[in-house]
Amino acid sequence: MKEIKKLGILSLGKIAAALYFLAGILMVILVVVLKKIAISISLPTESLTGLEKLTTGILLLIPIWQLIIGFVAGIVIAALYNLLAKYIGGIKIEI
Repeated sequence: MKEIKKLGILSLGKIAAALYFLAGILMVILVVVLKKIAISISLPTESLTGLEKLTTGILLLIPIWQLIIGFVAGIVIAALYNLLAKYIGGIKIEI
C-alpha cells in the first residue's frame, strides 16, 4: 500500500471549487424546477414567498458563491490534512 503524505493545497482547492460550482448549478436547477412545479399546482402564495424572492440575479450568484466556498474549503482541508499527516500518518491506498 502507498501512503498519501501530502496534498497539493491549490490543486485540492481547484478540484473542490469545481465540485462546489457544479453543486451550485444543480441547486439552481432544482430551485427553478421546484418553483415552476409550485406555480403550476397553484400553491397558496404564502408558500411561495421564499421562492418569489429568489430573483434571476441571485440564482446566478449561487454557483459563484459555491465556487468561492469550495476553493476556500479545499485549501483549508488540504492544509489541515498535511499538518495531521505529519503526526499521525496519511491515508493508505492500494494502487
